[in-house]
Amino acid sequence: MVAFSWWGLADTQFIISILTMVYYSWILLLIYTSTSTLFRSAFYRIFIVTGFFDVLGIAVLEWIRADQRFGLGPDYEIVNRIVYSFSFPLFVIHMFQCSLMALNRYMAVCQPVHYDKRKTRPRCERMGNSAFISRLLSCFTLFHHCLGVHRL
Repeated sequence: MVAFSWWGLADTQFIISILTMVYYSWILLLIYTSTSTLFRSAFYRIFIVTGFFDVLGIAVLEWIRADQRFGLGPDYEIVNRIVYSFSFPLFVIHMFQCSLMALNRYMAVCQPVHYDKRKTRPRCERMGNSAFISRLLSCFTLFHHCLGVHRL
């Protein structure tokens, strides 16, 4: 391991990741604050939520990479545990949101006549709530398993 220094983080991958986070956040902000009706569709709402968790995921992965590279040690143990516990749920969220976007595009392309009838606000809210509940269950299952394995 290399001796820890905050200046040692500034390698090529870190710089590219930070630039990606800034650019992705800027695009999300533009879409979110846009007054166009195009960006108010269900697809772009899903895209904004997915993008938020992707930006958070990039930050988490960069912290994990810094920990593995420098061995941050006991001073950062609490932060490391929190960050490591975020990595899997963020991956699950990303995969679920990508499947929601694919389902949305399938409905728009293959059934355009029924698309507006099926994409009503209550249905979108139910899908969002079910996505949130499934995320909580996946996190609870993961933490329950970890607690069960490490119990004395």
